[in-house]
Amino acid sequence: MEALIDEYIVRTEHDSKKEKDLGNGQKIIIPGDWNPYEEDNYSHEGVVLSVPKGASDGKLHPIEVGDTVYFLYTIVDNKLEGDKYRCDKNEIFAYKRDGKLYMVDGWNFIQPIEESEDQTMVNGIYIKSTPDKVERMGRVYACDEWMQEQEVRAGDIVMFRPDREYPMYVEGKLVYRIRTIDIYGVVYEEEEAGIQ
Repeated sequence: MEALIDEYIVRTEHDSKKEKDLGNGQKIIIPGDWNPYEEDNYSHEGVVLSVPKGASDGKLHPIEVGDTVYFLYTIVDNKLEGDKYRCDKNEIFAYKRDGKLYMVDGWNFIQPIEESEDQTMVNGIYIKSTPDKVERMGRVYACDEWMQEQEVRAGDIVMFRPDREYPMYVEGKLVYRIRTIDIYGVVYEEEEAGIQ
């Protein structure tokens, strides 16, 4: 099977039986007839089996066969056969090669951050049992080339527009997929922002 224009062919394991850890030492098996649109069943990553020969707009990502790609979960609508799927180039946000993560232009992975201890305590008394996630702020996990040119680096705290964060797991970590145009600032004084 070979990709032609604008689409990659990827292998993902999201329709096979999966084990889910219940956190109490027990695991359950999720059968192969699961609903792909349920959040726990989303697949956001796969291995590239074939790259397109061209792009309708003349722009291809530098993705190669064997790279791991991170994409939109709607790939489940593009099943070819077995564990092979079509993945449009515009649905790919990042790729990993030789252990290094590269963002596709226009996309960033931002890790959620939690409130600091003084935001969960009043006069030494905890007012919350667990800290909430700080809204519209996060720590850069990986950023695109344009953000790097602006001297934004992994670990920096950024602010983003409301309702722009799309949660997904990358390298076992929860991150938000956020477009570069939706990030509007960098926070340099973490203590003033109440961030751990």
